[in-house]
Amino acid sequence: MILQNKKIIFFIICAIWIILSRIIPHAPNFTPVLAFALFAGSTLNNKYGIALSIGTFFISDLCLQVIYGYGFHNTMIYVYSSLLLIAFMGKFLLNKLTGANIFKMSVFSSCLFFVISNLGVYLQSFKYWNLEGLLSCYILAIPFFINTFISTIVYSFVFFKSYSFIMQENTSFKFKKLWN
Repeated sequence: MILQNKKIIFFIICAIWIILSRIIPHAPNFTPVLAFALFAGSTLNNKYGIALSIGTFFISDLCLQVIYGYGFHNTMIYVYSSLLLIAFMGKFLLNKLTGANIFKMSVFSSCLFFVISNLGVYLQSFKYWNLEGLLSCYILAIPFFINTFISTIVYSFVFFKSYSFIMQENTSFKFKKLWN
């Protein structure tokens, strides 16, 4: 029972952190959102991991809309679709929790988000529907991708290591395995 309560409190704190990390000023796309989707998908039952990641992201979008007026946009379906896929991919980490696997899935998650979300930007533009427009869309998004890439890797390790420490599980991965 105590472990279950710890788990619930940990995920509530994470959800609040995700919401706050998107509301307070930060570097563009440097948030723990993708890392949380990967983490929640790997540590919770599929439906709960997906529901928690999408629900938390939606609440943060709602807060952004209310506070700043820009939380909802025409590419939301692409952003949410990529989050769904990342949360679902988290199951691949189950029982294979090593630093190397967390690193690989973080990199893959960042790339997947970049491809899907920017394809959405391109498809919703209606102005430059040609190869030049598509390439331009992806090239202009590279600075945002760098922040997404770094933050997903960093925050993934923060989530997994914090969870392991708080739950005091023996499934803790070793950082020295990162490059093996």
